[in-house]
Amino acid sequence: MLYLKFTIAGQWYGLPAADIIELVPRLELTRILGVPDYIAGYFNYRGESVPVVELAKRAAGQPATDAISTRIVIVRYRGRRKLGLLLENATEIVELDPDTANWQTTGVQPSEAYWGDVSLAGNEALQLVKIDQLLPEDVRAILYDEQEAKSP
Repeated sequence: MLYLKFTIAGQWYGLPAADIIELVPRLELTRILGVPDYIAGYFNYRGESVPVVELAKRAAGQPATDAISTRIVIVRYRGRRKLGLLLENATEIVELDPDTANWQTTGVQPSEAYWGDVSLAGNEALQLVKIDQLLPEDVRAILYDEQEAKSP
C-alpha cells in the first residue's frame, strides 16, 4: 500500500494514499469563528467549501511551519465529504508491503482515537492517522451538517 509521509514535531506519520484526493500548496484560508484553534479555516475547492485542520496544532499544540514542504492535503472524510489537512514535510509517498510493514499497536492507549498503528519497517517508525476519527463530534457538527455529524 502507498502512504503519504509527513511530520509532526519531528516524528513521521502517514496517511493512506487511497484516501487522498489532491495535494495543494499552502494558501490563504478564511477563518471560521467559534471553532477550536486547530481548525485553520476553509477554502473554496472547485466550488465546495473545504475546512482545513492544522494537524500539528491538533496533535502537538504547535502551528505548522511556513515552508515549501507544508501542504494542504485534501482527503476523503467519512466517505462523503472533503477535509483539508495542513501537513508539514508532505512531499513523499512510500510503499509499504503489508507482509513486511510490521504494523504494530503502540502499546499505549492514546488519548485521541485518530492515532493508528505504527509500521516499524525500514529505518524509521511511521504512525498512521485515522482520518475518519480526526474530528470530535461537536466539531463535526459545526463544520458539516447535523445529519452527517451524527453518522458514524
